[in-house]
This record gives sequence, C-alpha cells and structure tokens, in this order.
Amino acid sequence: MMATPLAEINQLLAGVNQTTPELARLGQRTTQDATNLVHRLFWLGLALVLILLAGSVLAALTAECFTPRLRYSGASIGFQLAAVFAGGPAPLIATALLASTGSGQVIALYIFGCAIVSIAATAALPSSRDRDFARDHL
Repeated sequence: MMATPLAEINQLLAGVNQTTPELARLGQRTTQDATNLVHRLFWLGLALVLILLAGSVLAALTAECFTPRLRYSGASIGFQLAAVFAGGPAPLIATALLASTGSGQVIALYIFGCAIVSIAATAALPSSRDRDFARDHL
C-alpha cells in the first residue's frame, strides 16, 4: 500500500527513520520550495523598501517644485502626464521589444534608459536651496 505525502511527512516528523527514494525526493522538493519562497520574499521586501524610499523623496521634490498656490495642480498635472506618456505605452513597448528580440534583457535596458531620463530631468530642476518658502504665497 502506498502512503500519501502527508502520511510520509508525519512519519518523518514522528522520528521514524525510514529512508526511501520517495521520501528523499519529497524532502528535497520541500526544501527547494522553502528556499525559493525565502528568496522571493527577500526580493519582494527589497523592492517594497526601494519603492517606499522613492515615494518619500518624490513627495518632497514635488512640493518644492511648485509654489503653494500651484502645488496641488502642478503635481497632479505632472503625475497625469507621466502616466499618459510614460506609463501608458510602456507595456506595449516592452511587448514589442520582447517580440522582436526574444530577450528580456532588452526590456531591462529600456527601463534603465527610462531611469537615466528621469535622473537627467531631476538634475535639470532648479535648486531651491536659497528659496524663501515663507514668501511663496505672494
């Protein structure tokens, strides 16, 4: 009679020293699944931290770009235009790149290029170091 995987795991947990090829494969697969899960959770956590860091800096940067009278409208228009011109066609561009080259590395280069454009645009913003924010309401 063949035991179910759950029964085999229960035997292992109970300390029964029964080594069979089926149990060895089951244990190996479970260990690999756990390792893959840990790796995926690590990368997901790292991505979440980086997104949160970018969002916190973006809020301060957006607030400094506009006077209080125009701040909400300016930020809103900027976000909406970015969504239309950068976020909208991005999946279509990525699909076309993948279809034409068959490699995901080209998509990574496209994302890297977008990051370079973002860094250049941020560097071109005027400095607000000596700006008197108390007089912005005028």
